[in-house]
Amino acid sequence: YVVCARDRAIDPALQRTLAARCTDVRTWGTGHSPFVSRPALLVGLVRELIAGAGPRP
Repeated sequence: YVVCARDRAIDPALQRTLAARCTDVRTWGTGHSPFVSRPALLVGLVRELIAGAGPRP
């Protein structure tokens, strides 16, 4: 889950509540649409997820 700490559409406190059930939570100092305002963050996350997506038993 990515919490967008400067989100003005969905309160970051609500995001943290929703994220509480997730096993991996990131907090980015971005607004509601980091894929538009900070695409490099998203690319980095996708690369990290792909690198960690090895074969599963």
